[in-house]
Amino acid sequence: EALKSRLNDVEDSLTERKASYSFNEAIKTIVAFANSVPENRSAVLFIGIDDNGNVNGVEGADKLQQKIMTDCANKVYPPIYPTVVALNIDEKSVIAVEITNCPKKPYFSGPAYIRRGSESIKANEEAYNDLIMNNYD
Repeated sequence: EALKSRLNDVEDSLTERKASYSFNEAIKTIVAFANSVPENRSAVLFIGIDDNGNVNGVEGADKLQQKIMTDCANKVYPPIYPTVVALNIDEKSVIAVEITNCPKKPYFSGPAYIRRGSESIKANEEAYNDLIMNNYD
């Protein structure tokens, strides 16, 4: 129910929507969340909902949940273990990927990403150094 209540949140540093699953876009967002979410908060990537909040749903929700978990464990360093659940919205399956504060920053799937407002961007040298320093203070 807590995740469903966030469906209508505007996209920002803690909420993102994707109409469908694209490995590159989803992993970029997940890594950015892992590098940016503050303590005692969580960030959510909804898959199956477009930027305007229209519910498209996803096919094969069970397999997609498994793929996301596998991708996060095997294609991100260090591995990320998000909470991945299927929600029934308007009789369609929507995947919610919830990321809490991750202690082993920085995370990579190639470049390190961070959130800047509603965007996932490559961490510049200053942001990268902040990720390193904030992890080891």
